[in-house]
Amino acid sequence: CQLFHGDYGGVKALESMRENRKKENLQDEYCDAALDHQILDEKKHCTVWKKIIDDNFEWFPVNEHMSGWCQVIQDSAWDDQFLQLQVFAENLAVTAQHDWSKNLKYHDLKDSLDKIMRDESNNVNFGKKILRDHYKELSPQELKQKQELANWVYFDVYCNLNQNWFWERIGYPLPPEDQGFMQEVRRKLIPSLNYIGLEDPLNFYDGK
Repeated sequence: CQLFHGDYGGVKALESMRENRKKENLQDEYCDAALDHQILDEKKHCTVWKKIIDDNFEWFPVNEHMSGWCQVIQDSAWDDQFLQLQVFAENLAVTAQHDWSKNLKYHDLKDSLDKIMRDESNNVNFGKKILRDHYKELSPQELKQKQELANWVYFDVYCNLNQNWFWERIGYPLPPEDQGFMQEVRRKLIPSLNYIGLEDPLNFYDGK
């Protein structure tokens, strides 16, 4: 259900992103076409999730944290929307879906997940390319602000996936399954941040 709510929030954020770019008179044929394509992707994913839930599970409302993050993304500047949605949210979605699909016994459901994961991975790559080119034009102070946003998203969103994150930071071990998921999240996320010109949030704070 949270994957459905996240994709629905993603549609709203992408539509807001498109409008923000129009207001700033930003024109990029590749970016605009990719945004339109991704909006269609996310709407398609919502339709797939709805059918999967209707046929196999029961509905749960959006959790408070997911709802808050979707609103923050929607209300941000267009490049901050890219960072939160394309790099963080899409990487998280791919990791969660891959983790879930490993133990699925239903072929049709696994096939749907595989197709969605391919879409999400393409969206991550699209966002990374746009941000890398954009960040090259920013001043050091502006880039520092993007780093601070990445740090906030990492600690506020990823660490809230597991309420025991604080204990891990002070050396108290998490259950193996939680450690494995968080390690996979970081394995996908950190190269994406490095690619666009930002640091690993943990290294950033440790170094400061």
